[in-house]
Amino acid sequence: MIDIQRSVQALVQAETGTDTNVAPNTVLDDISGWDSVSLAGVLMALEEEYSIRIGRHQVVNLHTVGDLERLVRDLSLLADGRGKT
Repeated sequence: MIDIQRSVQALVQAETGTDTNVAPNTVLDDISGWDSVSLAGVLMALEEEYSIRIGRHQVVNLHTVGDLERLVRDLSLLADGRGKT
């Protein structure tokens, strides 16, 4: 699942325009340029790339880049039929 980690981190950097290293423990609100527009851009790109749907109720629990990575991983597994129901 390293591909998901790299993809999420690259998308966060691209959407915010930051050159700062983004790691799983990076708090989203601490990233320069992070706002509701960058969040929407990241979510839409991830939904398209991984053929998943991210609900509003799931977004409220996102505090770190790692939270976002885990959500994408879990939703991808469910979409592939390999996750818990």
